[in-house]
Amino acid sequence: MMQVDVEAFWANFEKEIGEKIISRTMGQHFSTRKSQGEWGLLVLSETALRFRPTPGENWFDSLFRMAAPRVPKEPIADILVPLESIASIELPKKHFFDFLFSPPFTVFTLRYRIGNTEHDLLLGADSKCELFRWLLSNLPVAKGT
Repeated sequence: MMQVDVEAFWANFEKEIGEKIISRTMGQHFSTRKSQGEWGLLVLSETALRFRPTPGENWFDSLFRMAAPRVPKEPIADILVPLESIASIELPKKHFFDFLFSPPFTVFTLRYRIGNTEHDLLLGADSKCELFRWLLSNLPVAKGT
């Protein structure tokens, strides 16, 4: 029964965006390098990379609250980056103690241009997932600081 629900969810997702999904994974979006980030779905379609937040309270905050979790009544809009506008993916420079103190996912910067304006999008994903490997093999890669 659960597999049917998952398949229906992704079929509805494809219908909603009007495109075939190439790859998908859980990921994070960070507003700044020091933010906790928000969890969501990273979805690669034929023409775009999208981040769909999955709103809810994080598990640590919920330990200290007795009330129901705070989930917005209105869905949060997706972050959508057309593939043709992506200039590069920037990977963080590795430091000696990263294996102890870094987040479980690889945090990377997606650099893209909309019109004459350059943008950066800070995302996190499992470096072993298919979506991340697709990004690395299809986009110029730069080493960060």
